[in-house]
Amino acid sequence: MAATIKSASRVIPVPAQRLFDIVADPSQHPAFDGSGTVKASPAGSGKVGLGDEFGMSMHMYIPYKMVNEVVEYEEGRRFAWTPKLDGPAFMARNVGPVIWRYEFEEVEGGTLVTETWDPTRSKQRRIYGLVGMERQVTPNMERTLERLEQLALEKAKLDEAACEALGELTKLRSLNLQRCEVADLSFLGKLTSLDELAITGGKGVA
Repeated sequence: MAATIKSASRVIPVPAQRLFDIVADPSQHPAFDGSGTVKASPAGSGKVGLGDEFGMSMHMYIPYKMVNEVVEYEEGRRFAWTPKLDGPAFMARNVGPVIWRYEFEEVEGGTLVTETWDPTRSKQRRIYGLVGMERQVTPNMERTLERLEQLALEKAKLDEAACEALGELTKLRSLNLQRCEVADLSFLGKLTSLDELAITGGKGVA
């Protein structure tokens, strides 16, 4: 029996755009992958867009590499890609394409994130069905969404700490500026007193 579409969903208490930015950045994928197969992305990779390709180092029994093409992109709402084996063209054609898709919907309490594995266009969908790929994919996606939540919350805490630190720095700078202003005014006051003293010939102000 051929493999069919599988999905997993989770409400994450983080804004949709923040979650989208994480998923659309391949360098973040190893940090939230729940399958244990995603190992590393190329150095210097960042957020990608529709039609872009990004590589990924993988490991399932043996190390291998994939090249992924972004095939669906809606800012803040949808991000999907198709992977192909980074190797001889005939191997890539026989493996793909499977679609990995993330969808983000603002709901009460956060964002409903849905990850989907869609093998319906893959030439290997019958093999996936025979080996029970579906049974592995669903729990892996559930773990991925759990790790995505942990990563997003950690990043939110770091951003909050950075904002607090920046606020404290701003306060200190403001305080130092006020001290400088007070010092300057005090200095000007002394100069004014000396000027008045000189004008009256040292007799003081009447």
